[in-house]
Amino acid sequence: MGVSGSGKSTFGSALARALDMSFVDGDDLHPAANVDKMRRGDPLNDDDREPWLRAITAVLKDDASHPSGVVVACSALKRRYRDTLRAAHGLRFVFLDAERRLAEERVEARPGHFMPSDLIASQFEALERPDDTETDVVTVDARLPVGAAVRAAIDLLGERSSAAQTQEQSILRSWNVNAAPWTHAVREERIDSRTHVTNRAIIEPLLALSVRRVLDNRLR
Repeated sequence: MGVSGSGKSTFGSALARALDMSFVDGDDLHPAANVDKMRRGDPLNDDDREPWLRAITAVLKDDASHPSGVVVACSALKRRYRDTLRAAHGLRFVFLDAERRLAEERVEARPGHFMPSDLIASQFEALERPDDTETDVVTVDARLPVGAAVRAAIDLLGERSSAAQTQEQSILRSWNVNAAPWTHAVREERIDSRTHVTNRAIIEPLLALSVRRVLDNRLR
């Protein structure tokens, strides 16, 4: 992900080869109306991008066509665009962080592409840089040579994956240690807040209904 000219297509195809995955260029998924609009030098708006984001999400979810995984190059400039794409399970983002001048130079060097360099300014205006709350995003300097950028991305993705696994393992350990004592304490009504607040909040809405049967599905 990143602005036009950050090197997404070149980097993405190289990353896909390194990971033995399929590669799809998001530019190829734009509706014809979007391409025509950009050729005229008009920036896309959120309505323009909606069908495009849906098409990319469909590619990301298509495990049958991409059994080994898929790398998709797309801008995903705003947080809500990335949130749309997150409907695809297990998605990770690589943000190619490029300065404006670098992006302009690269776009000017690729004649015939539908994205003119005049639209680079609008790309940076729309860009919402990922912050620390987007834990599925790693950032790579767009100035790096392709090979170095790919190695950096793989290393960062590996570190992030290891950290996520460590956190999950910690949660599971905590659950295994505390689940039985907590369940025992709840059943013996030794937690005042549970007895006087939580239980009442569960039962009172039920009593307000015309209920003839109730299934208590607690684990024994």
